[in-house]
Amino acid sequence: FFTEGMNPKSDKVYDLVKGMKERGIPIHGVGFQCHFLNYDLSSSNGTLAIGMDSNIKRLGALGLEVAFTEIDFKIFKPVGPTDYYKQALSYGNLLQIALNNRNIVKTFMIWGITDKHTWINKHFPNTTEPLFYTVDYKKKPAYDRMVAVLEASCPAANTAPEINLKQGANSILNSTGTYEFNPNVAVNTTGLPTTFTIQNIGGSNLTIGNIALSGANPFSFVVTQVANPIIAPSGSRTFTISYKPAFVGPKSAIVTIANNDPNESAYTFSITAKTTTVTSLDNEDNLDLESVSIYPNPSNNGVFKLSKSVTWKVTSLTGIELKLGTGDQINLSEYPKGVYLIKANNKVERLVID
Repeated sequence: FFTEGMNPKSDKVYDLVKGMKERGIPIHGVGFQCHFLNYDLSSSNGTLAIGMDSNIKRLGALGLEVAFTEIDFKIFKPVGPTDYYKQALSYGNLLQIALNNRNIVKTFMIWGITDKHTWINKHFPNTTEPLFYTVDYKKKPAYDRMVAVLEASCPAANTAPEINLKQGANSILNSTGTYEFNPNVAVNTTGLPTTFTIQNIGGSNLTIGNIALSGANPFSFVVTQVANPIIAPSGSRTFTISYKPAFVGPKSAIVTIANNDPNESAYTFSITAKTTTVTSLDNEDNLDLESVSIYPNPSNNGVFKLSKSVTWKVTSLTGIELKLGTGDQINLSEYPKGVYLIKANNKVERLVID
């Protein structure tokens, strides 16, 4: 337990088995329990994923096999909207680690099949649903993710096209995948484009159709189409989406990629963003801040300008200090809507983020 990655405990295990090998004591392998949280391996280049790969390789260099013996990825209660997505990525990334080291990792054993029968419910009551089938035996996103990883590992066995989507190093799964845009884009301006990569991990040509936006706020985003719609096996194409808010507040849309994958012909994922802008000051107290004036600018994305450089402080209405600084501007773009106090030169002025 807890010897999967690179840490002091796994170092002790390595030293132990290395010493056994050097003394001629028969030992053939090391087992990793692999009881994880759903997000532990959701990044393929995270600390744990990189550490596991390194740990496996150093054990393999001793002539030992490695077994993953009790795999599950439990979720903290209550289950959130992205938890199954992170769980699926973790299952897929763990399987990929095993496949990348298939000459060393000889066992990939999941500790059950359905969430209806799992040891987690008894021993970790604040967590739930660690496996890849639901309590009523329906496939979860983790199942599809592992299938996709297996198919990608042996494309000759898969003669159909197979779509996969990534943003940077992160996979975005069909139906459950999400991407959140940087909120620091002013109203009625267009942010920098974010590039998404469509991969064909199947065995025949993947043809991309229209990439469409729908849902609550499709006009708050701008999508470019794939330049060349035909993607050969092991090939890829890119498209971009930009955030273009027309108003302050949360935005969301659904992206649908039409394609000829027989199982995922409408590949969908969610995109979200939120623009918060300081838009007004409440001047009813008529405080002049000792000749230091603060004025709003609805297009400034939350940056207030001062008429001169002073020491200032932002607090809540109850006096809790939120931000302190010195200068001729105050950046409040990270704060949610509400009423706050600006204090400068022992004077106070109220502002409203709406």
